[in-house]
Amino acid sequence: MGRFTSAIIQNFSIVTNELIFILYWAKMDYGTAIKINPKENEYFYYPGLSKNNLKDYKGAIGDFRKAIELDPKDANSYNMLGEIKNMQGDKEGACLDWSKAGELGLKDAYEKIKNKCN
Repeated sequence: MGRFTSAIIQNFSIVTNELIFILYWAKMDYGTAIKINPKENEYFYYPGLSKNNLKDYKGAIGDFRKAIELDPKDANSYNMLGEIKNMQGDKEGACLDWSKAGELGLKDAYEKIKNKCN
């Protein structure tokens, strides 16, 4: 492996580690925000995204479900539930969540249904 390739891999590793660190602290800051205002669905949606990126799928699913409980018209949370379910092999569950996201106005959801559910 040449020095240039080695440098790219090393820099990528540093950036990846920094991103994981930022996502971890973002998750912690939302925990504080939830204590202050537990009825704000975005305080669950964004930590759900962070947990998903950190591969904490169980935690992400819980956050997206809580976001939907607080705002049943949260198309983005339904979409993310569909993404996780699809990745875990629950195609039927994913398609149902994407369908709900589409009903709520997320146009990209129909493209996912077309490509992955038929």
